[in-house]
Amino acid sequence: MKLVAADVQILGVNLGRTQLFDVTYTGMAHPEASVALLNAPADIQSVDIESKDFLFLEAENYEFLELLPVDMYINIASMQEMNLAVVQQYISYMRTSSRGHSYFYYCNRVEKTLPDGEVVRLADYGWRGDDEVIIDELCPWYQGFPKSTPPFWAFFDGPIRHRLVRLA
Repeated sequence: MKLVAADVQILGVNLGRTQLFDVTYTGMAHPEASVALLNAPADIQSVDIESKDFLFLEAENYEFLELLPVDMYINIASMQEMNLAVVQQYISYMRTSSRGHSYFYYCNRVEKTLPDGEVVRLADYGWRGDDEVIIDELCPWYQGFPKSTPPFWAFFDGPIRHRLVRLA
């Protein structure tokens, strides 16, 4: 995204133990970029957020999303690993962006059973009747993944849907 639109600011949210890779590889791909780690409300208040190219927030602190001005959220194949209460809280925080109405693009399984037996369905994420749905269909570009053994391609154990929504 940064290569297509140089002035876009990107906020990455990932598990703290994995975020090291996000920050490292972002720095390798964009050595001139200005980066900030936001892991406490004080960080958000003390950093000139608008001047940064990349912001990183530990998923363990995802409640800080409500303090950040975000125009668009993108999630690809990771909310399906969260329990429904956490997903609903993420969407609740997304609705509070100081930018006004935020957009949310996601690409996730329609339904997934978590290891503890909880079934998480996209339909239950916390949508509202006044959300504006722009795209809502089975995802044409993400129904499978490469693998190292023949036939070198495998399909997910259920359909993947993508959706672009203007959150009310």
